Amino acid sequence: LSDRLQLILGGPEVVSGVWPLVVANVLAAPLIDMAPILVRRAGNGGCLILSGIPSSLESEVRRTFERLGMRHVRLEARAGWTVVIVQASW
Repeated sequence: LSDRLQLILGGPEVVSGVWPLVVANVLAAPLIDMAPILVRRAGNGGCLILSGIPSSLESEVRRTFERLGMRHVRLEARAGWTVVIVQASW
């Protein structure tokens, strides 16, 4: 997979460019704080998979990304934790 997948240790600030898929498994508060830079990393029509979100905070995280222009695509919840998938609207 090394020709198709690049793993980098660090936060979104250590990565440059835009990507078709960004995965962030981080608690809700840091996801909200990182939202602007995560959104900037999503390419045209790119998806963000956001996980590590307690179900009680899902709507707050989702609304944060929607306010930044992302479109809600899907939600998965299990055992009190939620994954939110949003897509760039550009």
